[in-house]
Amino acid sequence: MQNILMGTLARAEYAAPALRNAKQLGAQQYVDFNTRLAPFKLPDAEGMRHSRILLSSKGRISQIEIPCFAKDEMCFCNMLGLSFDMPIIKLQGLMGALSRIFKEGSTVVLDRPENEPFEKMEKLLSDCGFLIYEYIMSDEIQARFLDRYNTPDVSFAPITGISFYMAVKKTV
Repeated sequence: MQNILMGTLARAEYAAPALRNAKQLGAQQYVDFNTRLAPFKLPDAEGMRHSRILLSSKGRISQIEIPCFAKDEMCFCNMLGLSFDMPIIKLQGLMGALSRIFKEGSTVVLDRPENEPFEKMEKLLSDCGFLIYEYIMSDEIQARFLDRYNTPDVSFAPITGISFYMAVKKTV
């Protein structure tokens, strides 16, 4: 249970500055997913237009709240927690679909198992119209976001086996 909580904390700690950065670069929308695995909503998303994407059982976009979504504005999409266990073929389909509706410069944060080769994710994201802006593995996640929560009295098990990616929609 402790490692699950630390994983959730790590995701929140990574997503918050990524969202702040995306807002500084012009993102005006926050996109999340209507699934039981949906990532958490960040406080920094307040004041942004919020759109929700519904996924089919096959991991494809089945609906997007179009009245809320502005295709001509950059957005921030938090897939941390949702993308980790998603089969690679479903992730590729979803990223391709997002690429078709997201404006250039939009940011997506996602996580994958650490044993998945970086080159495989780099190719998948590039083929879907995204460039990797940042990639960090579990040891860096631990050092940057979690070590400060350990005290002399309480020491949490280190997080392992996870990588975080920040990808940005390429300019066409």
